[in-house]
Amino acid sequence: MYTNPSYRSLYGDNSGWWMNMRILRYADVVLMFAEAANESGNTTDAVKALNSVRARARGTAAATVLPDITSNDQSVVREAIRHERRIELAMEHDRFFDLVRWGISQTALNAAGKTNFVATRDNLLPIPQTQIDLSKGVLTPNPGY
Repeated sequence: MYTNPSYRSLYGDNSGWWMNMRILRYADVVLMFAEAANESGNTTDAVKALNSVRARARGTAAATVLPDITSNDQSVVREAIRHERRIELAMEHDRFFDLVRWGISQTALNAAGKTNFVATRDNLLPIPQTQIDLSKGVLTPNPGY
């Protein structure tokens, strides 16, 4: 067990483990900005942000590797951002939430063989019964629970 006292005070736990600690990568934040800019009609800023992530990933390789996105068509940029999030953030456990936010979870997960996934039920998590009880009826269970 890691017992460095400054570590415990920094992360607020006594066990020395990272508990409920979320780490956001800069590329994730930039891609969130690109998505928001594109959906609000500002494709120029969206493309600029998207290309900054691609340029960082490209590094010193030739411009033919991960070439810049040049389109200003909102739907083309939307698909480029979705693809970039899938590639850039692979294995970081955020894909499901992207699919739900984009409204394509049913299609994508069924295509991946998850035929028991039903968006109207599985997009939402259950509200704990203790919280429903504490709300004295203000909160109600999500559909399907």
